[in-house]
Amino acid sequence: MKKRFIAFGVLGLVIEETKKYYSASRPLEDGFNSIENPNFYDLKSKWIMKKHSSKEICSWIKKANKENVWLILDFHNLGEEKTHWDFSEQKFKEVLDYINNENMEVKTIKEVLEDEKRN
Repeated sequence: MKKRFIAFGVLGLVIEETKKYYSASRPLEDGFNSIENPNFYDLKSKWIMKKHSSKEICSWIKKANKENVWLILDFHNLGEEKTHWDFSEQKFKEVLDYINNENMEVKTIKEVLEDEKRN
């Protein structure tokens, strides 16, 4: 079995403890998630950093929409791009404009969990 790690330990061991206290977990894994059968304790995401263009992020959104998968975007700092974790407000606006122009639904992880509980 291939071991996968998150910030504080081996994923399988941490997930069992996490389930006792939380409804979801997002390890440090890049990717997309199933909409039909999401694993709420192994949620993948895309970290948004200074090195990414708004065009690149919009291509991830387009892929998620086309392939009917769930994309979680992690924005850390919005504003002047001084560190690798920063993302400019202009690029952020371009991403929001794309989402708005495509009439895509945006939800927090909590909202998706609540929807899942209702179904």
